[in-house]
Amino acid sequence: YEVNYGQFSGVYTFLDDGNFYGLHFVDSGATLAGHPHGKLTVANSATAQESIAWANFIDDAGKVGSQETTGLFGLSFSNTTGLSVSIHGSMGSFTAMAATQKPWSAGSASTLYANPLPLITIAGSYDGILRTVGINTPQQSVTNLAITADGSFSVTSADCTFTGKLLPHGTTGILDTAVTTSGASCKLNANLKGIVTPLSITSDVPQLGFQLNSADNTQTAVFVVKKTSTFSLSSKSFAANTTIPAKYSCAGGETSPHLQWALSTSNAKSYALIMEDPDAIPIVGYPYVHWDVFQIPGATLEIAEGASRTAMPAGSVEGTNDDGLARYSGPCPPSGTHRYIFAVYALNVDKLTITTNKAVRRSDFEKTFAGSILQKAEMQANYTR
Repeated sequence: YEVNYGQFSGVYTFLDDGNFYGLHFVDSGATLAGHPHGKLTVANSATAQESIAWANFIDDAGKVGSQETTGLFGLSFSNTTGLSVSIHGSMGSFTAMAATQKPWSAGSASTLYANPLPLITIAGSYDGILRTVGINTPQQSVTNLAITADGSFSVTSADCTFTGKLLPHGTTGILDTAVTTSGASCKLNANLKGIVTPLSITSDVPQLGFQLNSADNTQTAVFVVKKTSTFSLSSKSFAANTTIPAKYSCAGGETSPHLQWALSTSNAKSYALIMEDPDAIPIVGYPYVHWDVFQIPGATLEIAEGASRTAMPAGSVEGTNDDGLARYSGPCPPSGTHRYIFAVYALNVDKLTITTNKAVRRSDFEKTFAGSILQKAEMQANYTR
């Protein structure tokens, strides 16, 4: 939920196990102000408040964060008015209401709770800030917080290397995490736990709030980061969301199309490509694979038109498609219009241990190699027969 107290606003997450996590912002969301957190019982209400901890990032003279352990918090829900909250601490007492769950962004019909982003969309590189409590350290800049498609992440900031894994909390958009910190000069507890809340999602670009605490609440680490890496796929042979010309189909010689991609970060060691027809599912029972290519070198950013079988990037391997051929097979629906999805995966390994004598579908590839996928770019086009 998004709440607004007037002097500051907040994003609150209430989990089914009673745990409560919050982030407070001032300056219209530009400055992280605090992190209230605690475990609430079923007896909790707006008038029967319970104790919480409250990490304060703006009220301490040293600008190094302070932990208030005598805060109070209460909430109530109503089918007509939604969420009502009251919070009390050293800065005063405040009340707020939220009629609906927080949307992805202003005006969006999707909510962060009910419409979770898949980890493969979250995967990428993030920049932002880190605020801590308990280690006498002011705000730190964060660059290249790297998340892979299986939720594994790592980043170094405040003399600490943070490593952990994001795990979906049920079917919600909230992510559970346990983090290990390390480093000769790291002052943080070796083990922190908490959640990651998507604070906003605009054009599938997430801003995330990592809310991590030590078991005794003496230390807190909060990351507010936004995805900065971009990965796009296009073709000179035809534009996305247009009709694929006949020369690239089974009716016109099956010339493989040109594909090119752009990745804003240069940490990919190799790429993989899969082309599928999802509209074949009612016909054959599965998305029909027309082209799958692996071990495309990390320095490669395009495949030339007509390259299949004869001029593929050096070192790349064309796998067997659903026609039983180790090459590109053009669109060839029995009738009507079918969609064709081209997916390119940026990988953190040079080679995958993969069987290339049978077709590899996107869903299987993403599940099997999630820990190696840095990001995914897709392009769709159509063909009518």
